[in-house]
Amino acid sequence: TTLLDGNWGYGQVAAMAAVDAGIEKCRAAGTAVTGAYHINHVGRLGDFTERCAKAGLIAFSFVGGTPPGAKGNVAPFGGRGPVWGTNPLAIAIPTGGEDVFSLDFATSVIAAGKAIAAKGKGEELEADYLIDAQGAPSRNPTDLLDRGGSILPFGDHKGYGLAFVVELLAGALVGSLAPELGEREMHNGLLLIVIDPEAIGSAGGFAASVESVIERVKACPPAEGFAEVMVPGEPERRRLAESRESGIPVAAAVVADLNRLGEELGVKLSW
Repeated sequence: TTLLDGNWGYGQVAAMAAVDAGIEKCRAAGTAVTGAYHINHVGRLGDFTERCAKAGLIAFSFVGGTPPGAKGNVAPFGGRGPVWGTNPLAIAIPTGGEDVFSLDFATSVIAAGKAIAAKGKGEELEADYLIDAQGAPSRNPTDLLDRGGSILPFGDHKGYGLAFVVELLAGALVGSLAPELGEREMHNGLLLIVIDPEAIGSAGGFAASVESVIERVKACPPAEGFAEVMVPGEPERRRLAESRESGIPVAAAVVADLNRLGEELGVKLSW
């Protein structure tokens, strides 16, 4: 086991240190558990589990922890006010090839960033992903960002149950190790669990079995409206390849905000 103090630096740096420690100790012991506290936002959680999977290891990761009095943005199932954050989890599994199986999602029906992006574009969300401060369904991102509304958990009670688990593992187990913080300050924690398939059985046999499962799923005839059945992580890999080829689209409102910030800091941006 490893416990890391992130020292309130960039969350990505602490998360990478957790990955490095997890991989090293997992190689030696067959499994490893790493916690990180005093951390800021780590960004895309799947990036860290995928690094483990590309090293041939199975990885689970969780981020959560919203103490009493702190401002959450997700309501519990059956509630009408925000209690905790989007409490993401990620799982990555090696496949024996270059690509890895990667599951990475918030336990809320959308990530908060989608609401921020919609507000920046002056658009509503495409469905009632939110509730306003009175608990009424809403598509208006301003209800969440400025008026005390909440994001709903995905899958009703199922997403809520997963969010609860993340809060206990990453928040209560790891994030609560920052007792010097006040009630209203974030106690986010990260928990990373890494497993070496070779320690369970045969890494080669496991990779062959994973490949067989993927082939069986990919061979399933697509339903109406779908061109094919894809494996978790596959749509993101395709979008990444497209972005590397054609660039990343940025909303006009975001461009204007960045240009304004650049002027304030004396940095000229080139688009």
